[in-house]
Amino acid sequence: METEELTRLVDEIYKNILDKFNPGARQLINAGKAYLKALHGAAAASRVYVDALSRLARQAQLGTWGGSKDVGFALMRIVEVYKEIQDQEMNIVSIVEQLDF
Repeated sequence: METEELTRLVDEIYKNILDKFNPGARQLINAGKAYLKALHGAAAASRVYVDALSRLARQAQLGTWGGSKDVGFALMRIVEVYKEIQDQEMNIVSIVEQLDF
């Protein structure tokens, strides 16, 4: 094989690989962007849920009914666990954002 023919074959192979690889790479990038947007939405919904649960727990703790204080304390423990989960979610979001889609 001559050098020119070998160069042409290598160029064709390279272009063929890029033509088949680029659409998949674009799909991966778009999926990553959609995933990041969904993570932000889930984090926002989680914050709203935990805030509402926290308010409910405080109201139950202040209640005068028989077991409402116990229910309030149990709900506050659940809120603490949810806040830990939120911290983990935010760590995941920050890691995904660092990938810079």
